[in-house]
Amino acid sequence: MKKNIWCLVEELRSLEGICEERKILALTPEACYKLGRADMQYAIPEDFFDEKELRSGEDLYFHEQLKWFKDFDELFKECIPYCKQEDIRMAYAHYYQLKNFIDSIVMQSQILNRVFRNICPSDVVYIGTAKKDEGCRTIYDLYHNKRTFLLPIVKRICDTLSVPYSLQLDDEAKGHLSKSAPYAATLFKKILKKLHFKSIYYFFKYDKLKGTIVCNKQDRLNILLLHAGCLAMDLLLKDLIHKGAKVFFKDGKEIIRISGIFQKKMLDLDKSDENALTAEIRNGCHIVYERFIANENNFTSWINEKCGMDIADIIRPYFKDFIETICARDFVEVSMLRKFFKKEKIDFVLTRSSSEQGSISSLIAATGERRRVCFQHGWHGINDDFFSVTELDLCDYYFAMLDKAEEQMKAELSKNYLHGLGVFQAPRQLQEVKKRWSGVRRDNNLVMYLPEKLFYGFRAYNAYMYSLPWYFEFQKRIIDFLATRRDYRFIYKYAKGQEWLENSIVPYIHDKGYTNISVRNTHLMDCLGEPGRIIVDCPDTGLYEAASAGIPVLSLRKDVIRIGEITQTFLGRSLQKFYSIDEAVRIIDMFLDSDPEQFKANVGLTEYSVIDILTKIKKGETKNER
Repeated sequence: MKKNIWCLVEELRSLEGICEERKILALTPEACYKLGRADMQYAIPEDFFDEKELRSGEDLYFHEQLKWFKDFDELFKECIPYCKQEDIRMAYAHYYQLKNFIDSIVMQSQILNRVFRNICPSDVVYIGTAKKDEGCRTIYDLYHNKRTFLLPIVKRICDTLSVPYSLQLDDEAKGHLSKSAPYAATLFKKILKKLHFKSIYYFFKYDKLKGTIVCNKQDRLNILLLHAGCLAMDLLLKDLIHKGAKVFFKDGKEIIRISGIFQKKMLDLDKSDENALTAEIRNGCHIVYERFIANENNFTSWINEKCGMDIADIIRPYFKDFIETICARDFVEVSMLRKFFKKEKIDFVLTRSSSEQGSISSLIAATGERRRVCFQHGWHGINDDFFSVTELDLCDYYFAMLDKAEEQMKAELSKNYLHGLGVFQAPRQLQEVKKRWSGVRRDNNLVMYLPEKLFYGFRAYNAYMYSLPWYFEFQKRIIDFLATRRDYRFIYKYAKGQEWLENSIVPYIHDKGYTNISVRNTHLMDCLGEPGRIIVDCPDTGLYEAASAGIPVLSLRKDVIRIGEITQTFLGRSLQKFYSIDEAVRIIDMFLDSDPEQFKANVGLTEYSVIDILTKIKKGETKNER
């Protein structure tokens, strides 16, 4: 009997091991690109399963997972008296990253199980790169050094199904640059710090002189800011300083007072004293890990069940680091921050994200006092539960970025798993876009295409992220079609940090040599004065920035993406659903042939004074809760 041998390709350095008798499954966009360049026929995982069927039980999955998080937090409280005393929901505070970790493994396991059932391989050859085991395995750096879960999952499936497999792993490229900063650069930074260079820079950037001459400081706000450097937060910070607020900024592990002429370090979270509490936390976290990994309350068996096989040894090191290192450190930081909040009489903790590791301990410390304030830094209009939790359930007050986002966020509060919170609006980011780019003369023959921002391995239930192998094939078809529209010039503008794209789509474009398509990765805000039309392939923030600038915009959305009715109604023709890649191409063709005025969306923005609202909340004069 002829063998049904499959080569599963994660990375490809050479064609060794690949021959006509063996079928090929490309697992990554880089593999797709290199195989295609070598004129090798290959399949991708999406050829062997139905996306809707895969997601058919995700609503039940979501609520089961919420209970899993609740039980996990109860375990922390049982083992750590401080956690129970302060009513800390440590696991839930890390919801975004924990869910991404669990869901990525579950989805990849379920997908590859479906693939194996369909291809029925007699043998498997896994082609990739041998990874150096650098760094610890942490949920906050899941794909360190392009490490993935693909190989361990494939090995586990082969063992479960008794499928013989062999590994063809090339050594990693040698000669990586050292990650340590050069001595001269480090010394230069230290000198600048001693000379208060940042203090001088911030004095002029935020026009601090206005804040120093404010006379009435009776009602001033005391603020801890967790994010700066983005347009909306920098404008807010400037307003706060002008109003005489006392503003602290969390810079890594340091809390800096940024208002006043000179900035001053107020707290170093890395410098905690060894005392009875830290010993209790460290010992308690060790007990939590031992009980977790022993499968109390079915913690690991629930994940195994969803994966369809036992993957406990794959996830064990990640949970060990999460519980014994990340959570232990966060508990200590929370105790330090609560003392700091009391001493400095902090009114509000301001953040643009509840999901970043550096924000977690500060938001936990502010829990219970109704002073966590989140500013929407992006909106995709997608009606999913993952987004609802991370955006709304880990803060007390929420400022949306446009009218329809505010309306949808208020509607989301009807979900019974969310707590009551105030929802307002802070449209400064889109106002600046409108102010800078609305009404400028554009090149009507220039079209900008904005691909979705994606990352290695990340897949999740209750939210939609395109699969990278499928997305590569999708992008190829779109690019090949755009090249046929010689009546237009196109800019393929992608976000920085998209390494997978730079190793696949970008070289594909260069290989093709299409003269009417150029590639760019500058900031979108600096490009909005050029194109006469913009195309996005998922309704994310770029859609609303383009619409705010008055640019005709088309947003594609795959049929499995759940869009809120509010979003669908106000975007009108600008939002188009597609069921296949061929249909997406036809929609783009229609957009390019249509009157651009039909694709302008009216982005309503309502001006609020964030500082006035926060001041009234502090005084107990404003409530905007369900």
